[in-house]
Amino acid sequence: MPHTFCGEDYGIALPKSSTLRKPINRILLEKIHGREWQDVLHRYLCGSFDLNSSRLPQ
Repeated sequence: MPHTFCGEDYGIALPKSSTLRKPINRILLEKIHGREWQDVLHRYLCGSFDLNSSRLPQ
């Protein structure tokens, strides 16, 4: 595609020391690196999205 898309960061607020942080991060990483998400990106962005640039902080 001739256009460049900018990245946007989002966050999920959790209480300090939440035990949910790691499981949520793990599930999000599995989803964004999964085949279904890749198919959606390709379908709507014509393959112009670099999946390797999508990383969540640990």
